[in-house]
Amino acid sequence: MNLSIAPGVPAVDRRTNVDVPAQRVVRILATLAAALVLVIVVASAYMRLSAAGLSCSDWPACYGHIATTAEPTTHLRIARVAHRIAATAVAAIVLTLVGVTLVARPRRIGQALAAIGALGVVVGLAVLGIATSRLAAAPLLPAVTLANLLGGFVLLALVVAVRATSDPIRVVVASWVRTLALVAVVVVALQAVLGGFVSARFAGLACPTFPLCGVEVPTRALPALLDPFAPIAVDAANTIVRAPALAALQWAHRVGAHAVLFLAIALAIGLARARHFALATAAIAPVIAELALGVGSVVFDLPLPVVLAHTLVAALLLATLVAVALRCRSS
Repeated sequence: MNLSIAPGVPAVDRRTNVDVPAQRVVRILATLAAALVLVIVVASAYMRLSAAGLSCSDWPACYGHIATTAEPTTHLRIARVAHRIAATAVAAIVLTLVGVTLVARPRRIGQALAAIGALGVVVGLAVLGIATSRLAAAPLLPAVTLANLLGGFVLLALVVAVRATSDPIRVVVASWVRTLALVAVVVVALQAVLGGFVSARFAGLACPTFPLCGVEVPTRALPALLDPFAPIAVDAANTIVRAPALAALQWAHRVGAHAVLFLAIALAIGLARARHFALATAAIAPVIAELALGVGSVVFDLPLPVVLAHTLVAALLLATLVAVALRCRSS
Protein backbone atom coordinates (compact mmCIF):
# COMPACT_ATOMS: atom_id res chain seq x y z
CA MET A 1 0.00 0.00 0.00
CA ASN A 2 1.42 3.37 -1.01
CA LEU A 3 1.22 5.48 2.14
CA SER A 4 2.91 8.71 3.17
CA ILE A 5 5.62 7.81 5.67
CA ALA A 6 7.00 11.19 6.72
CA PRO A 7 7.25 11.44 10.52
CA GLY A 8 4.25 13.11 12.09
CA VAL A 9 2.17 12.99 8.89
CA PRO A 10 -1.12 11.06 8.90
CA ALA A 11 -1.32 8.06 6.59
CA VAL A 12 -2.61 8.84 3.10
CA ASP A 13 -3.47 6.21 0.51
CA ARG A 14 -2.68 7.12 -3.10
CA ARG A 15 -2.75 3.60 -4.54
CA THR A 16 -6.18 3.40 -6.14
CA ASN A 17 -6.72 7.01 -7.17
CA VAL A 18 -4.94 8.86 -9.94
CA ASP A 19 -5.56 12.56 -10.51
CA VAL A 20 -6.30 12.41 -14.24
CA PRO A 21 -7.58 15.48 -16.12
CA ALA A 22 -11.13 14.10 -16.34
CA GLN A 23 -11.30 13.89 -12.56
CA ARG A 24 -10.21 17.49 -12.22
CA VAL A 25 -13.12 18.45 -14.48
CA VAL A 26 -15.44 16.32 -12.33
CA ARG A 27 -14.26 18.08 -9.17
CA ILE A 28 -14.89 21.53 -10.65
CA LEU A 29 -18.34 20.63 -11.97
CA ALA A 30 -19.38 18.79 -8.81
CA THR A 31 -18.23 21.64 -6.58
CA LEU A 32 -20.21 24.16 -8.66
CA ALA A 33 -23.25 21.88 -8.63
CA ALA A 34 -23.06 21.48 -4.84
CA ALA A 35 -22.96 25.25 -4.36
CA LEU A 36 -25.99 25.68 -6.62
CA VAL A 37 -27.90 22.93 -4.82
CA LEU A 38 -27.36 24.86 -1.58
CA VAL A 39 -28.92 27.89 -3.28
CA ILE A 40 -31.88 25.71 -4.26
CA VAL A 41 -32.25 24.36 -0.71
CA VAL A 42 -32.19 27.82 0.88
CA ALA A 43 -34.47 29.42 -1.74
CA SER A 44 -36.94 26.55 -1.48
CA ALA A 45 -36.88 26.77 2.32
CA TYR A 46 -37.50 30.51 2.17
CA MET A 47 -40.52 30.06 -0.10
CA ARG A 48 -41.90 27.24 2.03
CA LEU A 49 -41.37 29.01 5.35
CA SER A 50 -42.76 32.28 4.04
CA ALA A 51 -45.90 30.41 3.02
CA ALA A 52 -46.02 29.00 6.56
CA GLY A 53 -46.12 32.53 7.93
CA LEU A 54 -42.62 32.87 9.35
CA SER A 55 -42.11 36.24 7.67
CA CYS A 56 -45.45 37.79 8.63
CA SER A 57 -45.72 40.98 10.69
CA ASP A 58 -47.96 39.67 13.48
CA TRP A 59 -45.85 36.62 14.30
CA PRO A 60 -46.52 34.14 15.89
CA ALA A 61 -50.29 34.63 15.53
CA CYS A 62 -50.05 34.14 11.77
CA TYR A 63 -47.94 30.95 11.95
CA GLY A 64 -49.63 28.30 9.86
CA HIS A 65 -52.10 30.63 8.16
CA ILE A 66 -52.55 29.74 4.50
CA ALA A 67 -52.75 32.91 2.42
CA THR A 68 -52.53 31.77 -1.18
CA THR A 69 -53.87 35.07 -2.53
CA ALA A 70 -51.31 37.26 -0.81
CA GLU A 71 -49.17 39.43 -3.06
CA PRO A 72 -45.63 38.02 -3.19
CA THR A 73 -42.95 40.21 -1.63
CA THR A 74 -39.79 41.35 -3.38
CA HIS A 75 -37.75 38.85 -1.38
CA LEU A 76 -40.09 36.06 -2.40
CA ARG A 77 -39.77 36.99 -6.07
CA ILE A 78 -35.98 37.00 -5.74
CA ALA A 79 -36.08 33.58 -4.09
CA ARG A 80 -38.21 32.18 -6.92
CA VAL A 81 -35.89 33.55 -9.61
CA ALA A 82 -32.79 32.27 -7.78
CA HIS A 83 -34.42 28.87 -7.38
CA ARG A 84 -35.29 28.58 -11.07
CA ILE A 85 -31.89 29.75 -12.31
CA ALA A 86 -30.01 27.47 -9.91
CA ALA A 87 -32.24 24.50 -10.74
CA THR A 88 -31.68 24.97 -14.48
CA ALA A 89 -27.93 25.30 -14.02
CA VAL A 90 -27.77 22.22 -11.78
CA ALA A 91 -29.66 20.17 -14.36
CA ALA A 92 -27.16 21.13 -17.06
CA ILE A 93 -24.14 20.49 -14.84
CA VAL A 94 -25.39 17.13 -13.59
CA LEU A 95 -26.12 16.02 -17.14
CA THR A 96 -22.56 16.99 -18.06
CA LEU A 97 -21.24 15.10 -15.03
CA VAL A 98 -23.03 11.95 -16.18
CA GLY A 99 -21.36 12.22 -19.57
CA VAL A 100 -17.89 12.91 -18.16
CA THR A 101 -18.03 10.12 -15.57
CA LEU A 102 -19.20 7.61 -18.18
CA VAL A 103 -16.43 8.39 -20.69
CA ALA A 104 -13.61 8.97 -18.18
CA ARG A 105 -10.83 6.39 -18.13
CA PRO A 106 -10.31 4.61 -15.88
CA ARG A 107 -14.05 4.57 -15.27
CA ARG A 108 -15.21 4.75 -11.65
CA ILE A 109 -18.46 2.84 -11.42
CA GLY A 110 -19.49 4.28 -8.07
CA GLN A 111 -18.88 7.81 -9.28
CA ALA A 112 -20.88 7.27 -12.47
CA LEU A 113 -23.77 5.73 -10.52
CA ALA A 114 -23.81 8.70 -8.14
CA ALA A 115 -23.95 11.10 -11.11
CA ILE A 116 -26.77 9.10 -12.72
CA GLY A 117 -28.60 9.05 -9.40
CA ALA A 118 -28.23 12.82 -9.13
CA LEU A 119 -29.71 13.22 -12.62
CA GLY A 120 -32.62 11.01 -11.60
CA VAL A 121 -33.29 13.21 -8.56
CA VAL A 122 -33.16 16.36 -10.73
CA VAL A 123 -35.74 14.89 -13.10
CA GLY A 124 -37.90 13.72 -10.18
CA LEU A 125 -37.88 17.14 -8.54
CA ALA A 126 -38.74 18.82 -11.83
CA VAL A 127 -41.69 16.48 -12.35
CA LEU A 128 -42.81 17.01 -8.76
CA GLY A 129 -42.66 20.78 -9.19
CA ILE A 130 -44.75 20.66 -12.34
CA ALA A 131 -47.26 18.25 -10.82
CA THR A 132 -47.79 20.23 -7.61
CA SER A 133 -47.61 23.79 -8.94
CA ARG A 134 -51.30 23.69 -9.85
CA LEU A 135 -52.39 21.55 -6.91
CA ALA A 136 -54.05 23.76 -4.29
CA ALA A 137 -53.83 21.07 -1.59
CA ALA A 138 -50.06 20.52 -2.07
CA PRO A 139 -48.99 22.59 0.97
CA LEU A 140 -51.38 20.53 3.12
CA LEU A 141 -49.83 17.19 2.17
CA PRO A 142 -46.61 16.45 4.12
CA ALA A 143 -45.42 14.11 1.37
CA VAL A 144 -45.00 17.06 -1.01
CA THR A 145 -42.96 19.10 1.48
CA LEU A 146 -40.84 16.07 2.38
CA ALA A 147 -40.19 15.17 -1.25
CA ASN A 148 -38.99 18.69 -2.06
CA LEU A 149 -36.88 19.11 1.07
CA LEU A 150 -35.34 15.66 1.15
CA GLY A 151 -34.94 15.62 -2.62
CA GLY A 152 -32.65 18.63 -2.30
CA PHE A 153 -30.68 16.93 0.47
CA VAL A 154 -30.31 13.69 -1.51
CA LEU A 155 -29.22 15.63 -4.59
CA LEU A 156 -26.59 17.45 -2.54
CA ALA A 157 -25.33 14.18 -1.03
CA LEU A 158 -25.01 12.56 -4.46
CA VAL A 159 -23.18 15.53 -5.98
CA VAL A 160 -20.81 15.59 -3.01
CA ALA A 161 -20.28 11.85 -3.47
CA VAL A 162 -19.25 12.48 -7.08
CA ARG A 163 -16.87 15.18 -5.84
CA ALA A 164 -15.41 13.03 -3.06
CA THR A 165 -14.74 10.04 -5.32
CA SER A 166 -12.78 12.29 -7.70
CA ASP A 167 -10.27 13.19 -5.00
CA PRO A 168 -6.92 11.43 -5.59
CA ILE A 169 -6.20 11.21 -1.84
CA ARG A 170 -7.78 8.87 0.70
CA VAL A 171 -7.08 9.07 4.41
CA VAL A 172 -6.40 5.83 6.26
CA VAL A 173 -8.32 5.25 9.48
CA ALA A 174 -9.32 2.35 11.69
CA SER A 175 -12.22 0.32 10.32
CA TRP A 176 -14.49 1.37 13.19
CA VAL A 177 -13.97 5.05 12.34
CA ARG A 178 -15.07 4.53 8.74
CA THR A 179 -18.06 2.49 9.90
CA LEU A 180 -18.95 5.22 12.36
CA ALA A 181 -18.79 7.81 9.58
CA LEU A 182 -21.23 5.77 7.47
CA VAL A 183 -23.57 5.32 10.45
CA ALA A 184 -23.43 9.07 11.08
CA VAL A 185 -24.53 9.73 7.49
CA VAL A 186 -27.55 7.44 7.94
CA VAL A 187 -28.52 8.96 11.30
CA VAL A 188 -28.23 12.53 9.98
CA ALA A 189 -30.39 11.55 7.00
CA LEU A 190 -33.05 10.17 9.36
CA GLN A 191 -32.79 13.33 11.47
CA ALA A 192 -33.38 15.37 8.31
CA VAL A 193 -36.53 13.32 7.70
CA LEU A 194 -37.76 14.17 11.21
CA GLY A 195 -36.94 17.82 10.61
CA GLY A 196 -38.88 17.66 7.37
CA PHE A 197 -41.91 16.30 9.21
CA VAL A 198 -41.62 19.07 11.84
CA SER A 199 -41.68 21.66 9.06
CA ALA A 200 -44.37 19.93 6.99
CA ARG A 201 -46.75 19.53 9.94
CA PHE A 202 -46.09 23.02 11.35
CA ALA A 203 -44.75 21.55 14.61
CA GLY A 204 -42.06 24.19 15.13
CA LEU A 205 -43.76 25.66 18.21
CA ALA A 206 -45.10 22.37 19.60
CA CYS A 207 -42.43 22.33 22.32
CA PRO A 208 -42.26 25.93 23.58
CA THR A 209 -39.33 25.55 26.00
CA PHE A 210 -35.79 24.20 26.07
CA PRO A 211 -34.29 21.78 27.07
CA LEU A 212 -37.59 20.23 28.19
CA CYS A 213 -40.61 20.33 25.92
CA GLY A 214 -42.74 22.39 28.31
CA VAL A 215 -45.89 20.42 27.52
CA GLU A 216 -46.97 16.79 27.68
CA VAL A 217 -45.36 14.60 25.00
CA PRO A 218 -47.83 11.97 23.71
CA THR A 219 -45.32 9.55 22.22
CA ARG A 220 -48.06 7.14 21.13
CA ALA A 221 -49.17 9.68 18.54
CA LEU A 222 -45.79 9.65 16.79
CA PRO A 223 -46.49 6.85 14.24
CA ALA A 224 -49.58 8.64 12.96
CA LEU A 225 -47.65 11.91 12.70
CA LEU A 226 -45.03 10.17 10.55
CA ASP A 227 -47.56 9.28 7.86
CA PRO A 228 -46.55 11.54 4.94
CA PHE A 229 -49.88 11.03 3.18
CA ALA A 230 -52.08 12.04 6.12
CA PRO A 231 -53.32 15.54 5.16
CA ILE A 232 -53.05 18.47 7.53
CA ALA A 233 -56.28 19.75 9.07
CA VAL A 234 -57.34 23.34 8.38
CA ASP A 235 -60.01 25.29 10.27
CA ALA A 236 -62.66 27.68 8.93
CA ALA A 237 -60.19 30.60 9.08
CA ASN A 238 -57.85 28.78 6.67
CA THR A 239 -55.33 28.20 9.44
CA ILE A 240 -53.44 24.99 10.18
CA VAL A 241 -54.81 23.09 13.18
CA ARG A 242 -51.78 22.38 15.36
CA ALA A 243 -52.82 19.56 17.67
CA PRO A 244 -51.04 19.02 21.04
CA ALA A 245 -49.83 15.64 19.72
CA LEU A 246 -47.31 17.51 17.54
CA ALA A 247 -45.13 17.82 20.64
CA ALA A 248 -44.17 14.16 20.13
CA LEU A 249 -42.78 15.01 16.69
CA GLN A 250 -40.78 17.96 17.96
CA TRP A 251 -39.48 15.89 20.88
CA ALA A 252 -38.38 13.05 18.56
CA HIS A 253 -36.42 15.59 16.52
CA ARG A 254 -34.65 16.79 19.67
CA VAL A 255 -33.78 13.23 20.68
CA GLY A 256 -32.39 12.67 17.20
CA ALA A 257 -30.22 15.77 17.59
CA HIS A 258 -28.59 14.24 20.68
CA ALA A 259 -27.90 11.01 18.76
CA VAL A 260 -26.21 13.02 15.99
CA LEU A 261 -24.13 14.90 18.57
CA PHE A 262 -22.87 11.72 20.26
CA LEU A 263 -21.97 10.14 16.93
CA ALA A 264 -20.18 13.29 15.75
CA ILE A 265 -18.15 13.45 18.97
CA ALA A 266 -17.11 9.80 18.64
CA LEU A 267 -16.24 10.29 14.96
CA ALA A 268 -14.22 13.43 15.68
CA ILE A 269 -12.30 11.61 18.41
CA GLY A 270 -11.54 8.73 16.05
CA LEU A 271 -10.34 11.06 13.31
CA ALA A 272 -8.27 13.09 15.77
CA ARG A 273 -6.63 9.93 17.10
CA ALA A 274 -5.63 9.14 13.51
CA ARG A 275 -4.25 12.70 13.36
CA HIS A 276 -6.70 13.86 10.72
CA PHE A 277 -7.55 17.02 12.62
CA ALA A 278 -9.10 18.89 9.70
CA LEU A 279 -11.59 16.08 9.10
CA ALA A 280 -12.29 15.84 12.83
CA THR A 281 -13.14 19.54 12.92
CA ALA A 282 -15.29 19.19 9.80
CA ALA A 283 -17.23 16.36 11.46
CA ILE A 284 -18.05 18.18 14.70
CA ALA A 285 -18.24 21.90 13.81
CA PRO A 286 -21.48 21.82 11.77
CA VAL A 287 -23.15 19.68 14.44
CA ILE A 288 -22.43 22.27 17.11
CA ALA A 289 -23.65 25.07 14.83
CA GLU A 290 -26.80 23.11 13.99
CA LEU A 291 -27.59 22.49 17.66
CA ALA A 292 -27.09 26.16 18.48
CA LEU A 293 -29.42 27.19 15.66
CA GLY A 294 -32.00 24.64 16.76
CA VAL A 295 -31.96 25.99 20.31
CA GLY A 296 -32.15 29.55 18.99
CA SER A 297 -35.16 28.75 16.83
CA VAL A 298 -37.03 27.46 19.91
CA VAL A 299 -35.95 30.16 22.36
CA PHE A 300 -36.69 33.04 19.95
CA ASP A 301 -39.94 31.59 18.48
CA LEU A 302 -38.76 30.52 15.03
CA PRO A 303 -37.23 33.70 13.55
CA LEU A 304 -37.03 33.23 9.80
CA PRO A 305 -33.24 33.88 9.43
CA VAL A 306 -32.43 31.35 12.17
CA VAL A 307 -34.71 28.68 10.70
CA LEU A 308 -33.22 29.24 7.24
CA ALA A 309 -29.73 28.93 8.69
CA HIS A 310 -30.83 25.75 10.48
CA THR A 311 -31.87 24.25 7.13
CA LEU A 312 -28.66 25.37 5.41
CA VAL A 313 -26.37 23.98 8.10
CA ALA A 314 -28.32 20.69 8.11
CA ALA A 315 -27.59 20.34 4.39
CA LEU A 316 -23.93 21.23 4.95
CA LEU A 317 -23.71 18.69 7.78
CA LEU A 318 -25.01 15.88 5.59
CA ALA A 319 -22.69 16.88 2.75
CA THR A 320 -19.70 17.05 5.08
CA LEU A 321 -20.32 13.62 6.59
CA VAL A 322 -20.77 12.09 3.13
CA ALA A 323 -17.43 13.59 2.06
CA VAL A 324 -15.71 12.39 5.25
CA ALA A 325 -17.10 8.87 4.91
CA LEU A 326 -16.01 8.57 1.28
CA ARG A 327 -12.54 9.97 1.92
CA CYS A 328 -11.83 7.48 4.70
CA ARG A 329 -10.22 4.14 3.89
CA SER A 330 -9.96 1.31 6.41
CA SER A 331 -6.43 0.43 7.48
